[in-house]
Amino acid sequence: MEPSKDVLEKERTVSDSAILSEIDRTMKRHTDNMLIILEGVSSRLIQLESRTRNLESSVDDLKVCVGNNHGSTDGKMRQLENILREVQTGVRDVKDKQELLESQLHLQNLHVSNVNQHQQEPQNTGQAATAVQQQAPSASAPAPPQSIINMRLLN
Repeated sequence: MEPSKDVLEKERTVSDSAILSEIDRTMKRHTDNMLIILEGVSSRLIQLESRTRNLESSVDDLKVCVGNNHGSTDGKMRQLENILREVQTGVRDVKDKQELLESQLHLQNLHVSNVNQHQQEPQNTGQAATAVQQQAPSASAPAPPQSIINMRLLN
């Protein structure tokens, strides 16, 4: 029976070594597959990192561009504000000149009406008429307001 024990043990050893050999081959195959898959994942990660860097660079460029546009827009807004101030000043000047002209016209109308009134009055005596005529121009044409005189000086 001893030979049968040896035979059984040899068969078991052969069987164990066959199983171990099969396990080794299977593990090697799976390990190789895993390495191939990991290399693929690694290359995809490298691509992802590269694309992420490109995207970050594009975002930075966009920020710079937007910042430049904001600066340009701010400058244009300041220019428009300055132009608006100039227009408002011009409108104010035109209004002042219009008021001045209206005042001058009003004064001329008063002067003309006073002269017409004095011409229509009957002439009583030579002295009385002369005295009235000498007083009339000073009474009929009051001195223009100081603001009108100042406006004439400015023009």
